[in-house]
Amino acid sequence: MADTDRSSFPLSEALAMSAQSVRLRLGRMLIVLGGVALAVAFLTSLYVMKAVLEGFAKTVGDAHGGSVVSMGRWWMAVAALIAVTGITNAMLMSVTERTKEIGTLKCLGATWRHILQIFLFEAAFMGILGGVLGAAAGTLLGVLSAAGQLGWELVLPELKNPMLFLGGVGWGTAASVILCLLSSVYPVYFAARIEAAEALRYEI
Repeated sequence: MADTDRSSFPLSEALAMSAQSVRLRLGRMLIVLGGVALAVAFLTSLYVMKAVLEGFAKTVGDAHGGSVVSMGRWWMAVAALIAVTGITNAMLMSVTERTKEIGTLKCLGATWRHILQIFLFEAAFMGILGGVLGAAAGTLLGVLSAAGQLGWELVLPELKNPMLFLGGVGWGTAASVILCLLSSVYPVYFAARIEAAEALRYEI
């Protein structure tokens, strides 16, 4: 039998419930937010450092510049893997520990679609806020790291390009939102599909 909506549940209501959940679980949310921000900061710092080093390589145009870029690309791949793992783990724990809450929502008439909406709004919020904070910090760290390798006299010309900062923050935030949403879909869908009684008995 197809799953049908048992009650009206507009997106505005899902957004309001998500905001209320964030306020009520502020301490836990800050822990998840910190995990997301740290992962994004690490990823963005490598992205920005790679951009600075690529600009340097174009300027010098020698073998040293090429080797620097190759090393930057390698570290970007490692950073991406670490960021995906960190964000997925943070979001997975955030959803798993709230399985009983999902059971309560189902007892009150919410369908799995309603629950998915609520948690995806929360994931998007965490992705945006954690992404902005982490990307801003990561951009600064990336510049400092590049300066530590090349010296400020070689890095300062690259800092005149505003797209270095806008690209770092924008790219990091977008990556954060996408990863938070993707890493939330499966655990939320799985938890929302189980019976309410089973969800209420769930123990981590």
